[in-house]
Amino acid sequence: MDGLTAGLIAAVPAALLGAGKLALKLVLIIVPLVTLFEVLRYHPFFRRAGRAVDPLMRGMGLSRAAAVPLFTGIFLGIAYGAGIIIRVAQEKQIPRRELFLMGLFLATC
Repeated sequence: MDGLTAGLIAAVPAALLGAGKLALKLVLIIVPLVTLFEVLRYHPFFRRAGRAVDPLMRGMGLSRAAAVPLFTGIFLGIAYGAGIIIRVAQEKQIPRRELFLMGLFLATC
């Protein structure tokens, strides 16, 4: 074996281990986040908070339903907020236009 082949053979297990660790970290963050979102979605505090941010959301062309996924993406980052965004998109709670605007906003921030 030459040096390049030996280097590749050594790099593949390290890359797979790194990818596995990253996937585990994402699961450990996204699953509790989505669970917490589902539990708190109907809590009165979040409904009041939704009414408070309603003018801001309308100014951006978004509905109140887009507030939680948008703020999750802003404060936790789009990688972690994506779990909430995907969940909301699957449930079709937000129109496609608003999902596009939310993704555009998060990508540019």
